[in-house]
Amino acid sequence: MQYWQFWCAALLSFSLVLILFVAFPSSEGLRGGEGGDGDGVGSRQQRPSFRSLKSGSVLSVDSFYFASGSVQEWVVPSLEGVAAFSVEAYGAQGGNFPSEYSEGTPGGMGGYLFVRNISAASFVGQKLYVYLGGQDGTNGGGGVTSGNGGGKGFTLGGGATDMRTVLGDLSSRILVAGGGGGAGSGAVGGQGGGVDGGEGGVCGTGTCAMSGQEGGRGGNQAAGGQPESGGGNSAGTIGQGGNGNYQSGGGGGGYYGGAGGFYFSGGGGGSSYADSRYIIDTNAQGIHDGDGFLLVFVDGCKAGYIFDVPSHSCLACGPGSYNPLTLQTSCITCPGGTYQPLYAQIAESSCLACTNKTVSTPGQASCFSMCPPGSSLSSSSSSACSYCTSGQFSSSPNLSPIACINCPVGYSSTDSATYCSPLPPPPSPLLGLIALLPFCGACFACCYYTNQRVERLSKARVYIDGQGDHKSLQE
Repeated sequence: MQYWQFWCAALLSFSLVLILFVAFPSSEGLRGGEGGDGDGVGSRQQRPSFRSLKSGSVLSVDSFYFASGSVQEWVVPSLEGVAAFSVEAYGAQGGNFPSEYSEGTPGGMGGYLFVRNISAASFVGQKLYVYLGGQDGTNGGGGVTSGNGGGKGFTLGGGATDMRTVLGDLSSRILVAGGGGGAGSGAVGGQGGGVDGGEGGVCGTGTCAMSGQEGGRGGNQAAGGQPESGGGNSAGTIGQGGNGNYQSGGGGGGYYGGAGGFYFSGGGGGSSYADSRYIIDTNAQGIHDGDGFLLVFVDGCKAGYIFDVPSHSCLACGPGSYNPLTLQTSCITCPGGTYQPLYAQIAESSCLACTNKTVSTPGQASCFSMCPPGSSLSSSSSSACSYCTSGQFSSSPNLSPIACINCPVGYSSTDSATYCSPLPPPPSPLLGLIALLPFCGACFACCYYTNQRVERLSKARVYIDGQGDHKSLQE
């Protein structure tokens, strides 16, 4: 095939495809637009955004992360419609026994606590204080204390992480995630967290093995961990881990701290706690390594409000709607024949029946004397107006149950229409062909000209080769 034949064939193929595309478009192009959802005033159709790290049931309006510094303030935001907030707290891991003295035994892991249903109304505008537990450094000696209640020993117990209402007041704590006990020489620290903190381990082999060894006991909900009878370690107390003695770990901080380890033993873990007014979703022992941290999630919205995804805020249900539940993303529309003039309503009974021969469509703040255009009376004995469905229309106010009439042939409408629109005529294949005539003409002209030029050049070559001279390059 000659080059000119190839390019002409390509142009002709492209022309054919373009003709088919213009003349016979996809059926999607013939479809009419879809009507509205008809859910009425206050409807929200977006899927909610789940921002909590722990629970997919929590719609977070906002979140706050605390991970540095021993004490921080948080002012509970005054957000309209917010029901409550949730807290995730992580206690610190206990200190690791330094590797230059043994195999580098790890301290007990910190606890994990997730608390829900903390009433926002109880604390709006109030300061709450976040105390973050810290893990100790290597070879922390006597007289050195860890952050927020870690005990003293050869290694320090991990500090608890808590939230309280009064600065410096342990009795005002509303939740606590316990810290892990410090490790002893060859002995792991007790796990922090849970109703009862874990007991520290002992060194059971080699030169560190001794009779009567006992790891520090964990704290619980009523008292700190108790030490070995007659030993040099000390008990945990409220909010404070006990001290370990020679090559042992300190107790972890917690609601009540763990006891320190007794000779080559790990300290006990501190206990976790939450106020009984709140819901404890998870209270797990021995979850977290490293320093403690805390997250606050301002939860989704109370009854009468809905969660708005774009703004991450609570919006009151508007007139003509209500919402009886918390953590919702859409309001319920009052039915036709009723009205509801207020914001943030929570009960179906707030939708009041129209009286004195008045009527209404769904989701109205007031009633009116006649059904508006785009609707008709549901029945002759009803005060409810129903919207016309797609393919029907009603052009004027009425009190008729048959006011919505069908569109004539060749016309269509969407829901609640007041008029019908003509359907667009289908595209004609002939129009497509006409539109492409200039392009096709140029294509054929190009092909014809190219063909003639090649033929002339071909004849010229034959003439030159046959005669053996160069008298002329033309025919």
